[in-house]
Amino acid sequence: MTLIRTDSSGEMGEFSGFVEYLHAAGLAERTVRAYAGRIIAADTWFSANDKDLTQARIGDLIEFAETIPFTASSSRLVAVAKGLHPQGTAILVGLYLALRAHEIAAMRFDRFDPSLTWYRVIGKGGTDATLP
Repeated sequence: MTLIRTDSSGEMGEFSGFVEYLHAAGLAERTVRAYAGRIIAADTWFSANDKDLTQARIGDLIEFAETIPFTASSSRLVAVAKGLHPQGTAILVGLYLALRAHEIAAMRFDRFDPSLTWYRVIGKGGTDATLP
């Protein structure tokens, strides 16, 4: 999957490979728009700060995340992801894989392949997906 950068208008169509991947994974249109919108926002922020989203380091991601208004639940997720709670690794993996909260809560180590490069998730509606 290749991400294609947006033009100055920020149209989601420029992320066609990413959008197609999310649709193929069985995500609803609203969810696809939310994820693609967040990627567009991140790409815009990284470009404005002379950084490359594809080469982002954790410090860059934290700096970007601090520009996003928090709800109470997103503040708790960020605290966990920063390692303030032992579940942080699971949250980071879940966020990286774009899992829903209930999918993160149901994560099991035996669903990773032996090389830890693929994860099998049972998603919304009982759909089964293997994610890199």
